Amino acid sequence: MVRLVDLILVLLGLAGMAATGWWAVHGGPTNARSLEANLERQVDAALEAAGLAWADVQFDGQKAILFGQSPSHDSVQRAVDTVMGTVMAGGYLIGGVTSLDVQVAAAPPVSPYTWQATRGVENGLTLSGYVPSREIMAQLIMDAEAIAPGEVTNTMRLASGEPSGDWLAAARIGLLQLDEMPGGTVTLTDSRLLLEGRLIDPAVRNRVVAAVQRVAPPYAADARISGGGLWRAEHKDGDLILTGRVRSPAERNELNALAAEYFDGTVRDNMEISNHGHEDWLDGVRIALPHFAGFQSGTLAFDPEGDGYRVEGDATDSLATYLTGDLQELDSRFEIVQDIRVVDADLAELAAIDFTTDPQAACAEAFDTVLSVNRISFENGASVITRDSGAALDKLLAIINRCPAFSFRVSGHTDAYGDRSFNIRLSEDRAGAVVDYLAARGVAKTRLDPVGLGPDQPIADNTTRTGRAANRRIEIEVIEGS
Repeated sequence: MVRLVDLILVLLGLAGMAATGWWAVHGGPTNARSLEANLERQVDAALEAAGLAWADVQFDGQKAILFGQSPSHDSVQRAVDTVMGTVMAGGYLIGGVTSLDVQVAAAPPVSPYTWQATRGVENGLTLSGYVPSREIMAQLIMDAEAIAPGEVTNTMRLASGEPSGDWLAAARIGLLQLDEMPGGTVTLTDSRLLLEGRLIDPAVRNRVVAAVQRVAPPYAADARISGGGLWRAEHKDGDLILTGRVRSPAERNELNALAAEYFDGTVRDNMEISNHGHEDWLDGVRIALPHFAGFQSGTLAFDPEGDGYRVEGDATDSLATYLTGDLQELDSRFEIVQDIRVVDADLAELAAIDFTTDPQAACAEAFDTVLSVNRISFENGASVITRDSGAALDKLLAIINRCPAFSFRVSGHTDAYGDRSFNIRLSEDRAGAVVDYLAARGVAKTRLDPVGLGPDQPIADNTTRTGRAANRRIEIEVIEGS
């Protein structure tokens, strides 16, 4: 009898606990609305911690609704696992998730689809760009850790849009070649694989080039691997570094003086004197170094056993144009290889201009600011643009690229010296020369209106040499609608 009473008391106690639990979840202070908010708060925090910022969740009672634009299929499954693993699944009594409704859409594909691995001189390795799945990301990280004795930095992101074929195999072929190189970069852009770096040993260099070119279609590979070379100049950490062998103190002094004249920064001399027997090697360096000093990045090298003279890096249009023209005039027994990427000029002086609030006024201010300190000049009495105008033209191109919605009136002005009709024609020709230069660099001629105003709108006194020089100018006016 006692046992029956005890059993009844136990059952009544359990029932009471269940009722208390039900009341705590649904009937007490934590009602159905606060239950939804609590579940949603927990799941949102878990998704954020898991790196699934694209995913969002809402609750309808204890039913979870997952939505957002997922960059990949496995990212959807990971979001599902995160939701179900954050709050206990269960029914009405427990207060967990009773069901999960997945309403996730696919994110738009990325184009171009670019992935990159860079091995630094300290043996660290950085992985960046897009990958198709978390499984592929894990494989690339594992490969990188096997290659690099230093730290592996991962900034890769999931995205769709990769080309057909075995994307992972193409990426791995490039990545694994970095094991042979003290420093280098492999870049997979859509279906093009590019390996860049430097290898002194010709046998290793040939082996690496052959390996990367075995990538399977539809992928294609290119290897730009320079040899050790005898001499090189390199932009690094804001300095211009000169390394390698020169034949005499006179050559060393000449190169240092040339670099210091054209480079606006610190020149670091790591050269050594050791006669290498190539008496005419400086011919190409004398031509290329003044231009190369103005590059934003890159390397200028002399390797008589390899590429001969090699210039690579990022440069503005005028630097690339003038360098190419000058090297074409060089009569040399050495090959000349150029791999230059044309980039916009630095517009640091325009940092304070807001291009968003009033774009037309901002573009006009930008042209005025640049042309006030960067003149476009011409040969005397002619419409041939002089080379010292390169910086101004580069900056005009960069501003035009920032102002795609507008057209531009290019006005030529002269001083009052000489025949007025001649000056009118000269100003027209000079404005036309600027328009032709910009059009040759990709600016649609329909956006450019050349006008010659001759001496009719002076900004300074024509009776002084300084005033006449100021009046000989090019001005650009912004016209709404391109």
